[in-house]
Amino acid sequence: MNKRMLLTTGLASLILLVASACALSARGWQAAPQGQAPHRFVPPGPDEKVRVAFVLTEGATMIDFAGPWEVFQDTMPIRTSDKMTMPFELFTVSGSKNPIHISGGMTVVPDYTFDDAPPAVDT
Repeated sequence: MNKRMLLTTGLASLILLVASACALSARGWQAAPQGQAPHRFVPPGPDEKVRVAFVLTEGATMIDFAGPWEVFQDTMPIRTSDKMTMPFELFTVSGSKNPIHISGGMTVVPDYTFDDAPPAVDT
């Protein structure tokens, strides 16, 4: 497998994984009444956002988090209470709030640590 194919496959898998986690967050899946499909998704309330955490580590590859971040930030705003809002709350998480050196020489300071980050999936 060449590098390009590996990166493309890895990025596609990451996007699907993050999208799945987002779909399960907010209120999650609920059992449907007897005779209906086994599960249905309950979307966030009108003033709620789906929280999406991007975990960063030293030496992370830029495209591994920047690509999915861009997808979530450019998602169509939704109308709530007579205003347009973005449906996702995006943030970075790491083991500490120390600057992290990313590929290509970029430095990123995480928004939260694992100890103080808001939950990305309701339990």
